[in-house]
Amino acid sequence: NFFISGGASYRYMKSNDTYSGKNSSYIKSLFVQAHSDYYGIHLTGAVRVDKHKTSGSKFTYKFSVAYPIEKTRTTLKGQYGTGFKSP
Repeated sequence: NFFISGGASYRYMKSNDTYSGKNSSYIKSLFVQAHSDYYGIHLTGAVRVDKHKTSGSKFTYKFSVAYPIEKTRTTLKGQYGTGFKSP
């Protein structure tokens, strides 16, 4: 099995911050995720690009793996990813 999903988002924020002089901001995002099962191992990878009005563009990604052990009804999981939060 192989699945791909993705999407886009746009968020506009407005405030009454008279101290900094900044009273509006936005963030635009595009993302894609792929999932596959390979010999019973679940693999997922995702990428995302965020464009923030003041912080610029940031690229983030994530990889994860899950291996179910039927005998013990346990799933071993691992994940690595990056992140971004605008100031």
